[in-house]
Amino acid sequence: MTARGPLTYVWKSIRLELAKTPGFPSGSASRAYMLNLPMRKDGTVDVQAVRANPAIAGFRRFWPNEPDRRGHVVRTDGGWALSFQPATNGRTLFLIEMRRLLPGDEVMIERSEGGSWPFRVVDLPPVDRQS
Repeated sequence: MTARGPLTYVWKSIRLELAKTPGFPSGSASRAYMLNLPMRKDGTVDVQAVRANPAIAGFRRFWPNEPDRRGHVVRTDGGWALSFQPATNGRTLFLIEMRRLLPGDEVMIERSEGGSWPFRVVDLPPVDRQS
């Protein structure tokens, strides 16, 4: 609840795992992203809440045989982008068609060096039950 009324979103920790690809016919739970975003009940991201709290809107990438990488989720003219911190060679990964994020949904992550991979939404637990 805020001074203006009830909140329309809850910050969630959204787990994306690599979906089925030719190289991974069953997908891969060890290739994953964890996004922290303010989510509405319909599975859409609350853009106003991201703008008001940009430091909270972040992500962590889990990849086998590589250290975890962290960054921020940012709104762009073309949609949403994952930007690594610290930025290396301007590396940004773009989320494509992130219309909603509910368990079972898929999103494409386009890599800055080319190519895109499908990721499946696996889990969305609340980050902070007070939000």
